[in-house]
Amino acid sequence: MKKTQIFTIFLLIKTTLFNAYPAVAIVPVADLLGGSLQKQFPGKNADELYKNLPLCGSKKSMFAACSRLHQLLFNEVVEVVEEYKDEIRVTLPNVFYITHNSKKPQSTYWTHKKNVRPLKILANNGLNLHNLPKPISFKKNNITKVNNQHVVTLIEPWHNHKSKKTFSVGTRFVTSSHNAHSYKAFVFDSKRNRFNSMSIPKKNCLNTQQLSNNEKIKIFVQLLKKWTHAHGGYIPYVLGGCSFTHDCTTKNFTEHASKKSSWFAIDNFNHTPLPGFDCTGLVARAAQACNIPYFFKNTTTLAHYLQPVTQKTGIKEGDLIWIAGHVMAVANKKKNTLIEARGYGHGFGKIQEMPLNKMFEGVNTYEQLLTAFIKKKPLKILDNKQKVRKTFPTFKLLQMKSVWS
Repeated sequence: MKKTQIFTIFLLIKTTLFNAYPAVAIVPVADLLGGSLQKQFPGKNADELYKNLPLCGSKKSMFAACSRLHQLLFNEVVEVVEEYKDEIRVTLPNVFYITHNSKKPQSTYWTHKKNVRPLKILANNGLNLHNLPKPISFKKNNITKVNNQHVVTLIEPWHNHKSKKTFSVGTRFVTSSHNAHSYKAFVFDSKRNRFNSMSIPKKNCLNTQQLSNNEKIKIFVQLLKKWTHAHGGYIPYVLGGCSFTHDCTTKNFTEHASKKSSWFAIDNFNHTPLPGFDCTGLVARAAQACNIPYFFKNTTTLAHYLQPVTQKTGIKEGDLIWIAGHVMAVANKKKNTLIEARGYGHGFGKIQEMPLNKMFEGVNTYEQLLTAFIKKKPLKILDNKQKVRKTFPTFKLLQMKSVWS
């Protein structure tokens, strides 16, 4: 028997014998990767590998410089299905993706082992696991059920002075009580291995339990606008990004290169992990914060599951504009604006609200965009210098309300 066959059998046996276990994220934000960095770079320290992940790769090597695919938030529960040195492979319940080659939902990523704590450890220490929000699950489509009146979601970053941690928008907390100005919430203290009761200002939170579906979509648009016009700065584009803890005030970004890869960076924006969004992360995080059952991680998935706009339905605020590899949200029909998270190659690298005529050549209104869609006309994308960067033969207008279909 060949050595490669023996090694494959060994891996299969090892995987079969591994007992998967649930764990909870104990850091404000954790990067999730498409593969193990320690397998890719044997002998390298996991802390350094994760610390040095850039905003994203450049046009010269789109993914070679950054393997981040998603981000995990504090209190989110995952299933650990494999361990390798200082890394673990986890399955997420709240987002999934499909590919052109496979329509089977996938939701597995790699992360640093220190980012999570097994639930068994909490239970063995006598902690009440009901103080953790129940996981949102795309398999159960239970987002409305789990986001009950005892769970609030951050819509603004919240800095906890006691722990000196800043929690991202989208983070969910179980509450015990509330008054006119704040919620009393359970916050897990990983150093002392206990739950603390903390006051979170109501202005930082959202509870959409009693709202209709149309009201949720309306708040979804308002939330996108709120994040787009961040206080004193902007939210940068981060490949695989799905968090917002700090805005950025530095206007300039730079492109760096080595012999094997190239990547973008922003001077003096050194948070670890890097907070920000890519186009699909922005839509997914905002939608779930508004109690919308939106579970789609990539553009292939959302284009497959959402229903197209028709001449009869028309375009509504909160609907999505899809082109291959990118998604935008309809922001203001009267002002003809959209909201997107666009990369650095087109000169932007941030979350922004854009007029249609600054985004697409020859398109000034949503009526014109709908006509182009119905007549199957191509769409020409403009960069920050109003130069056509790419022509898309097809595009889609998708109904956000179809997530409930």
